Amino acid sequence: RPAPVPGVVVTGGDPAFAAQLARLLTDAGRPAVHAERLDPAAPAVPGAPDAVIHLGSPHDTGYPLADLLADAEKLGARRLVHASSAAVYRGGAAEDRTEDSVTESPKDAEARLWWDAEQQCRAWGRQSGTPVQIVRFAEPVGPHAPLGGVLADWMLRAWTRRPMPLTEGRRHQIVDYRDMAGALAALLARPAGPEVCNVASAGYDETALAELVTETARRTPWEQAPAPAAHTPLMSTDLITAETGWRPSASVRNGARAQAQWLACDTHDDLVGLWA
Repeated sequence: RPAPVPGVVVTGGDPAFAAQLARLLTDAGRPAVHAERLDPAAPAVPGAPDAVIHLGSPHDTGYPLADLLADAEKLGARRLVHASSAAVYRGGAAEDRTEDSVTESPKDAEARLWWDAEQQCRAWGRQSGTPVQIVRFAEPVGPHAPLGGVLADWMLRAWTRRPMPLTEGRRHQIVDYRDMAGALAALLARPAGPEVCNVASAGYDETALAELVTETARRTPWEQAPAPAAHTPLMSTDLITAETGWRPSASVRNGARAQAQWLACDTHDDLVGLWA
């Protein structure tokens, strides 16, 4: 029996993480392939895909967003899902953020970068007539996850025997890599709905997140740190649940353990360089 024709292309972000997400989407019933660029001549890229999932990051200059959008239009993509970040809420009030909590350019510089990328996707959708959905993910957790989050930083500190700096009063959210795929599959199973959705697996206070590191990586000393200038508040995920029925189901401890093992083993030779 022939394999189903891929209808989803995953691009952007770390290639290993994007390829992993494509495999998980396929396992969830949404045949997907990974392509570092939307090149119509590439064997992996189907003509006019049902959807392009772009793992966006304003710090990723390898595939500029303007080029991605132009290529998606040339390819005839029928839908764009832009994977954004909870960082767009940085500097906001402490209560759980809903999708309509940000209606104008944020004052926080990091939040503004993510907001501007979202606005670029929205403008392209209006111009091209292509449905665009924005998914704001909490800090991703799992193998090949980005290293810029608090959990990843603390795990690296644990493996290199450095103390974890805890800041009193902070709260954190993470999203397991398998829940990311499940949420995206749930959205793609329906016609394009809400323009923006929040996705997270679990929330933690500062001490509970530190305990997760000690359970899944290595016990390491803690130290009190001054409060940062801005922090990302928790998000409400009620909207995606109401629209699709999706709920987080992955074991975040297993996901964190897989991330810790990846950091300890697959990136062992790079740890010194990462800290440098």
